[in-house]
Amino acid sequence: YERVGDDLYKDVEIPLKTMLFGGKINVHTYKKDVTIKIAENSKTGTKIRLKGYGVQNRKSGIYGDLYLKARVKLPNISELDEGLVKELKEKGEIIVGICGGLQMLGKKIYDPKHLESDILETEGFNFFDYETTFDEIKKTEQVTKRLELTEGILKDFNNYEVKGYEIHQGISTFDSPVICKERTFATYIHGIFDNSKFTNDFLNIVRREKNMPEQKEIFSFNEFKEKEYDKLAELLRKNLDMEKIYEIMERK
Repeated sequence: YERVGDDLYKDVEIPLKTMLFGGKINVHTYKKDVTIKIAENSKTGTKIRLKGYGVQNRKSGIYGDLYLKARVKLPNISELDEGLVKELKEKGEIIVGICGGLQMLGKKIYDPKHLESDILETEGFNFFDYETTFDEIKKTEQVTKRLELTEGILKDFNNYEVKGYEIHQGISTFDSPVICKERTFATYIHGIFDNSKFTNDFLNIVRREKNMPEQKEIFSFNEFKEKEYDKLAELLRKNLDMEKIYEIMERK
């Protein structure tokens, strides 16, 4: 607990599913355990007030309040609720699968050589028609791809150029850099959201749906990273004996 005057503040972890769809949770307070209702589509940082569950004022005898600060509790991959993902899809939420997430969104995953586990095959979420088979050769390469999209939430992103890298053993039965259907899309490209125009235009879709103003100015994450790297390099030059470091490097 954190105390401010007669009021108490406490962080409380709430399961992702409850934050999205609403429900009830039990919370331990210094007085007693209480059950509170969580509203649908609650956000991290939401404050929930429990009146009279704070500290008693010695002079007035009145109790302060307890404020619970909601924090989402993300499930581990092993605990991932298949029903939750399908509920999100049915609810019309945007779902993005990257690399392993892409493989999970397909029909099946095969592992005939037991590269990842003892399981030969497993069902995917079946959001897309492709299947994935693990192979001994691991793909590790930087890529520049041009998108070919004609449907779904990314239908207006056709011909966008994106850069990133792929690192995976699975081979999936489709050859598009990004596959999209309705409000779900998937890709093997790590760093796809580092592409400023792609990310800004995608976020503008979300902003419009939430009645938020669109952002016209495109923030370049790559330029931001380069500037931060330059700051770090300058800091190192000022505080390290660079001549000595170069000398050690030449010896090797």
